Amino acid sequence: MGYDVNRFVKCNDINIDLICNICRGVLEEGVWVPDCEHSFCRECINNWLSRRNVCPNDRQYLSLTQLKTIPRFMRNILDKLEIKCDFIGNGCPQVVTLESLRQHVSVCDFNPEKRVECMSGCGLIIKKADLESHNCVKALRQRVNNLIEDNMKCERTVSEVRHDLTSLRNDNKRINNLLDCLQKDVNRLLVDKQSSVSTECEGTSVPQTSLSTTSLSTAVKYNERNTRLVPNPYVLITPLHLLKL
Repeated sequence: MGYDVNRFVKCNDINIDLICNICRGVLEEGVWVPDCEHSFCRECINNWLSRRNVCPNDRQYLSLTQLKTIPRFMRNILDKLEIKCDFIGNGCPQVVTLESLRQHVSVCDFNPEKRVECMSGCGLIIKKADLESHNCVKALRQRVNNLIEDNMKCERTVSEVRHDLTSLRNDNKRINNLLDCLQKDVNRLLVDKQSSVSTECEGTSVPQTSLSTTSLSTAVKYNERNTRLVPNPYVLITPLHLLKL
């Protein structure tokens, strides 16, 4: 919804292009349709398009995707307009520019939603509108009850965390025991494998030795036989006619 025109100091001088074509107030979060150049408050046109997809002015097709933020020069003009405080009805006499209105409202002494400190002694921060009905004892008792409830929640949380931690420690212990057993099994398997390999190596070395001995014996016999067949070059053969002499 737009700002009430009567809240502005120079309401008669406000340009018609700064007026929403739906609520007829001064644009609040203004948007426009570039094709037809009609301007609206964002909330006003959103509510309108939720029911029908036509422009309120010329009845041409219109969707949310066609809406654009009003141009910068229009925003600059709006920001400089002087407007009365939202709480003028509560007695605030302040007149501020539109661009600083929100900041003023948040700290305005006439804002019933403004939070102030109780001056009766409890020191609680409460809404200004609740000061008259505020009871310090009742408020403090409620605050103590809230603190007790919060403390109980914290204790339950701590207890749950401790329980989970104990469970994790037990799980970790079981896992470590399992790892120890697995490591022992692996070590035993390695020892058995090494023993098996050593036995196989010893079994295969005996035939090789027997084979070598047999080959050597055969070679010696062959050599002796050949030696007997070959004449000794140093033995002299005496002719028969010399023996007769």
